[in-house]
Amino acid sequence: MASTKFPPAMPPPARPGATAVKTGAMKTAPVVAKAVPLVVKTAAAPVATGTTVSAAGITKTPLVIVFVDLARFQIASRRLSDEALAELVQDYYERIADGLKGAGGRVVKFMGDGALLVFPIDRASQAVRTLLLLKQEIDTRMAKRKFATGVVVRVNAGEVMAGDFGAKADKRYDVIGNAVNRTAAMRYSEGISLTAEAYAKLDAKTQKLFRAKGDLFIAA
Repeated sequence: MASTKFPPAMPPPARPGATAVKTGAMKTAPVVAKAVPLVVKTAAAPVATGTTVSAAGITKTPLVIVFVDLARFQIASRRLSDEALAELVQDYYERIADGLKGAGGRVVKFMGDGALLVFPIDRASQAVRTLLLLKQEIDTRMAKRKFATGVVVRVNAGEVMAGDFGAKADKRYDVIGNAVNRTAAMRYSEGISLTAEAYAKLDAKTQKLFRAKGDLFIAA
């Protein structure tokens, strides 16, 4: 391809009042381009368990997951007025919330006569012992009220997505994942039930206590 010749660059016009200075032929200085740093996008590194995985602060965290509810609640509640039922449920909620504190438990949410609870995975033994005592306490309180029901507890252990979920102006702590779904779908039994994953997290003393006082152990 033939090269194109350009005429020599003309000197800039003199400003008014300035003295023109004659110079020799002007040489055009070579243009030197400034190097721009090259930015290479790489794939995100795998996220380790328990670290933040989104800007919203949601983390993948191993937890003990617990569903608690009252057997035959709908039938038993028919004999109470709305006011009496509300008072009974409020007392039930308070007993659950207060009973979890010593084991580091947290109420994720209450749902009618049910509650979703979580505990740190390294406190699984303490969680189960707490739940055994909590069931005994609430069952006794319900019997004194002549409310024909009993606490049902289902316990699992596994990784969940934990953090604040919901509309931008109303986010609340929740746990999401297959481990949560499995806990909710556990076989219904009027006692305390554990999955194999939850049972494996217990120390030998608590396993023995559960076998003596628990209701059902799901081996698979």
